Amino acid sequence: MQGHPRLSNRVMQIGPSAIHEMTRLSKEVEDVAFLSWAKPTAGTPPHIAEAAVSAIREGLVGGYSETPGLLALRQEIVRKLKRDNNVDANVSQVLVTVGAIEGLAAAVMAAIDPGDEVILPSPTYSTHIRQVVIASGRPVLVPTIEEAEFILDVEGIKKAITPKTRAIMYCSPSNPTGTVFPEQQLRQLAEIALEHNLIVITDEAYEYFTYDGHEHFSIAS
Repeated sequence: MQGHPRLSNRVMQIGPSAIHEMTRLSKEVEDVAFLSWAKPTAGTPPHIAEAAVSAIREGLVGGYSETPGLLALRQEIVRKLKRDNNVDANVSQVLVTVGAIEGLAAAVMAAIDPGDEVILPSPTYSTHIRQVVIASGRPVLVPTIEEAEFILDVEGIKKAITPKTRAIMYCSPSNPTGTVFPEQQLRQLAEIALEHNLIVITDEAYEYFTYDGHEHFSIAS
C-alpha cells in the first residue's frame, strides 16, 4: 500500500483481509459453498440469551465496568479454566476483552518489542501474522508437517529460535487446518519455551470444535 500522510506506516503496511476478499469474490459466483467462517449454526443457548436480555432490562449495561472486566464474570472464567482446561488461575490474571482478536492483539503488544521475532506454525490464522506486524515484530513461519495432518514440527521450531525470538504463537484447534495439536507435542513446546524463556500466546477459540476422538489440551495446564 502507498504511504499516506495521515496514517502511520504501521497501519499502511497491512494489506486487505484475505478472508473478507474471498467473501467478496464468492458473492460474484453462483452456487458457491461458503466455508470460510467458523460460524456455529446452533445459535446462542437460551439461558445466555435470557441473561443478556435481563441485563439490558435491569440497566446493567448503561455505564462503565471495571477495567479488567466484571468481577463475577472473571470469577466464572477462573472456574471454567479449572473445570475445562485444568488451568489454575486467579481473577487478577483474567482480563476480559471484546472478543479473541482484541485479546490476542493485546497479548502480542504486551509481549514483544519492535524487532522481536514471533514463531508461528504455518499454515496459521492470517490475523495472527498481522498482529505481530502491527506490533513492529517479525513473524517467523515454521511449516507444520502436512503428511501427518499438519501437526507441529517441533524440531523445526527449535531450529527457528534465535536471540531475537520472544514468543511462540499458535491456534489449536487450528485455523485453517482443523488440526488439534497433540498433548505430547504441546508439552514439548512448553519445555522449549521454558528453556529459552519464551512467551507462548495461544488462540483456543475452537477448543470445543473437536471430533473423531481428538481432545483439546491447554498448554497453560
